[in-house]
Amino acid sequence: MGHDRHAFADAKMNNVDPLAWLTQTLVRMANGWPAQDIDTLMPWNFESSWSANRLR
Repeated sequence: MGHDRHAFADAKMNNVDPLAWLTQTLVRMANGWPAQDIDTLMPWNFESSWSANRLR
């Protein structure tokens, strides 16, 4: 639980909407994101151009 709070704090510190970042991360993981590229999912690597339309 505590790690979740750190991730949201990191998102906010990087001027990233925490909900948008979490949504993008969970969708990517559910779609089989490769474990060796997990660092790409960190808030400071968030793609702000990512859209909720990719959920469809």
